Amino acid sequence: MRYKIVIALLIILAHSLLAEKFELKDGTVVYGSVYADTLHQPNKDGITILTQDDRIYLHHYPSHGTYAPPVGYAAKNPYGVPNCVPTRISFMHFENKTLARLHNAYSKVNSPEAKSISKAIVSAYHKKGPEWPREVPSKEKTETYQRIVDNHLGLLLKHQSKIKRNASMKKIAWGKDLFEYRYIKK
Repeated sequence: MRYKIVIALLIILAHSLLAEKFELKDGTVVYGSVYADTLHQPNKDGITILTQDDRIYLHHYPSHGTYAPPVGYAAKNPYGVPNCVPTRISFMHFENKTLARLHNAYSKVNSPEAKSISKAIVSAYHKKGPEWPREVPSKEKTETYQRIVDNHLGLLLKHQSKIKRNASMKKIAWGKDLFEYRYIKK
């Protein structure tokens, strides 16, 4: 029995050491990896984060953030996540340390898409703040975004363990519930 506990702890430790640290400008820190599958890849618009326990991270965009949430923005999401609630986080929301690490990884890949991602990361790195009115954060924009997420994903988020799921569907970690998940820090 003792050996099983030790092995379980070693597996958890090894998994946490493999996780990358994603720091966002609003102070949120998420441990995980960049999510990619055949239908959902990182691109110039940003990345989707897969948390340590295999959940798609859905950022909550607090009103004290540097940029506004993507209200009214629809994008293709991983299977099982409605497209009206984007999981892809724009590079402009990440801290420069995270951007530098991502740029280092993508600049080594010789493909048109990787070059496009690297260019977008460099642009976000040098961006000083919102340039357009739609980028300026506000309490109203945050509340609207969070209400949209709650409406579209409320049942799934609150009862995801009870819902019969296709094996390829990913569970969701909603950033608004920060303290419920051990791999998200505020």
